[in-house]
Amino acid sequence: MASTVQPSPSNETIPSIGKDTNYETYSLIWLDASIYSEETLDTQEKLRLSINYLRTFDKLDECEKYIRSVSSEDRIVLIISDHFSQQLIPNIHFFRQVSSIYIYCGNKEFHQQWGKQYSKIHGVCNQLNELINRIQFDQSGRRSHEADEALSI
Repeated sequence: MASTVQPSPSNETIPSIGKDTNYETYSLIWLDASIYSEETLDTQEKLRLSINYLRTFDKLDECEKYIRSVSSEDRIVLIISDHFSQQLIPNIHFFRQVSSIYIYCGNKEFHQQWGKQYSKIHGVCNQLNELINRIQFDQSGRRSHEADEALSI
């Protein structure tokens, strides 16, 4: 005979506020096999000035699973390396929560051409400073747009 365990107050899960809790509309997600290099760690700190919540991945399947788990009310700004771009972008491009995509790559011309079919690709960059500047500029525009929408309500 099988028995069932009824939840009791002692074994209920209580949500906690931790570093993975995001209270902002925009999240920055970065998928790159070399995400833990010194150069990208420095870039991550600079990007947090524009979008504080940053989540990094070095495995495609974990990143895709996370993106799928994000509420459609939230917005994701995705940085993806050329290594993963052609695998992930077709799978997640049409998700409402994916606001914009930036490809960080070595072959800018190829990815600009390939990316024309995806309207959410807002930049293809081969220099980290270029990537930072583009995301910061675009994010300030998104904030202005949000402020305008809030005032019109």
